[in-house]
Amino acid sequence: MCIKVLGGSKRKYASVGDIIVVSIKEAIPRGRVKKGDVMKAVVVRTAKDIRRPDGSAIRFD
Repeated sequence: MCIKVLGGSKRKYASVGDIIVVSIKEAIPRGRVKKGDVMKAVVVRTAKDIRRPDGSAIRFD
């Protein structure tokens, strides 16, 4: 679950490649992270398509 988007005090949304602060909701037993830990993470994919300067778009279904 996203807690905060890093990179400015008023940022509301994150895009691909942005760093966010998250809370771990589900973890495997004896793993490195535990449920409830607060960590930094990188956004890998989103539902919204990404527009490139040449006009093409990338979308993850």
